[in-house]
Amino acid sequence: MEDIVRFLSSHVPWQELPPERVASVARRLQIEYFPRGARVVCAGAVPQHLFLVRSGSAEAPPGGADGSPLTRFGEGDAFDVHAAWTQSASTTDIVAREDLLVYLIPHDVLAGLAGLPAMAAFLGGTAGGRLRRALDARSEGSFADTRVGDVANAPPLTCPPDTPVRDAARQMARAHMSSILVPGTPWGIVTDRDLRTRVLAEGMDPGVPVSCVATAPMVTVPAEARVLEALAVVMEHGIHHLPVVAEGVPIGVVTVTDLLRLQSRSPLLLGRVLERTRSAEDVEGWSRQVGPALTEMARAGIAASAVGRLAALACDALIRRLADAWTQAPDVPRFAWLALGAVGRCESAWPPEGGSLILLDTPAQGASDAIPPWLASTANVMERLFPDRSNPSPRAAPALACRTLGDDPNPADLHPAVLEALLDARLVTGTLDPSDRLARLARRAGARPIAAALLARIRRPPLAWHAGCVQEPDGTQACHLEVPNRIVRPIQNLARLASLGTDAPPRQTPARLRAAAEAGHLARALADDLAAAWEWAAGWVLARGRDAHEEPTAADRALMRDCFALLREGLDAMADRIRREDSWMR
Repeated sequence: MEDIVRFLSSHVPWQELPPERVASVARRLQIEYFPRGARVVCAGAVPQHLFLVRSGSAEAPPGGADGSPLTRFGEGDAFDVHAAWTQSASTTDIVAREDLLVYLIPHDVLAGLAGLPAMAAFLGGTAGGRLRRALDARSEGSFADTRVGDVANAPPLTCPPDTPVRDAARQMARAHMSSILVPGTPWGIVTDRDLRTRVLAEGMDPGVPVSCVATAPMVTVPAEARVLEALAVVMEHGIHHLPVVAEGVPIGVVTVTDLLRLQSRSPLLLGRVLERTRSAEDVEGWSRQVGPALTEMARAGIAASAVGRLAALACDALIRRLADAWTQAPDVPRFAWLALGAVGRCESAWPPEGGSLILLDTPAQGASDAIPPWLASTANVMERLFPDRSNPSPRAAPALACRTLGDDPNPADLHPAVLEALLDARLVTGTLDPSDRLARLARRAGARPIAAALLARIRRPPLAWHAGCVQEPDGTQACHLEVPNRIVRPIQNLARLASLGTDAPPRQTPARLRAAAEAGHLARALADDLAAAWEWAAGWVLARGRDAHEEPTAADRALMRDCFALLREGLDAMADRIRREDSWMR
């Protein structure tokens, strides 16, 4: 009995049940053995028990009444759950792939547990619902789940616009506050740093109205926003004081210090360290701190989309820091530094993936792809820090490339890997703005032949997946499942394709899926479910870092199968749409 309880307690959904309920299940279940090749479930029969694999494996062949792919079940996996719970006919045969020991759990036991949230999701939930529930459980208790309004100093210190600067400074000193807000249309803010740099350093008369030195409009964040959103805002804008508003009225101010108290290894702290770097060696040391900080945030349950945004902001800060020496140089031609791939989508881990592209107004030293002398030192540091891990194709975009802006390229003439990189491209710094050309490229990439070619590049889910064996659609086998390549990237690629032709296509995968739903390219429920699948799988990868290829638990395998089912549905929906319409984009 104790062995059965231990086994159940290590697998979902039983591990989420109260111990006394797990013990009651252990007392009621039966144990049955099936030799290799024996039929465990017959298509058309109504099962009276839920089957839970204790040891060995079973498989359901492809096809069946529901057209399902080959499915294999290993230790801790339950099969025929829907039929056992609804008392409906099984849709396929299930056969013992090797000697099989199963626990048989009666229907009335399931009924007695159905009121518990974990069992309700297990028995009757949808794939998207189970993934969203897993995301909620992952983020519960995370520091980033704190509302900004609960962190901000309230109420804020304020003074009329005509208040002399000296009086505003005295008011700040008496209140021991480092900022003061100035009401108006729009509101403004004055910080202690403003007093140093705009008043004292410039020799300004301290009797001038405070409105003369206030920053207006001020960058704000809503009170209901979460701490992680505030982290991203202060990093993106390079500010230290962030007013918090409710119904358009400031109710407090949150500072960098307030946020750092919540998370000591925040990228905010890394940003402050970056400000003090002066050499390539300093930058390398800083870069080594970023990865562990972001991994820790992912392990704390912070959404993958939020961690990816912070990673991109950290990479942007590094690029701008490296580019600072030549950005303002008079002999540097007009340029645009574009982040590509995962960094361009703001979805990268660390080191950043996707590379960079420098677009020039005129050819560099007579060669359109040569790294010019003024960029060489930055290129050397970037390549040393972030070696190219992109597509090995010789026509794919390298880690750092330099090109002349030229005419608008025809997407049909580009290597698909280059086209995908450009569709993810995002401006980081520079004196050129290629956004119009990139938008035109995205619109032209929506042509039916190009869309079909992009769809063909998306890897389909495996036909079967079992411990030690991944059965691919082409008949080949792999020893283990690569979650980044089999779930995360296919959903990213599907989202990119589905969002082509939408107004101002976004770059992050969840936002692209929402835009595709708004445009009618995907059903809204499917788009939401795919976004949940991406968030869950990307978070799984980020939290494991270099161990992302480790064997998943039975609970993770069940959710990954949900991801595969949703990905199949999404790919089939896009293929059907492209087939049905000559001009498939709006």
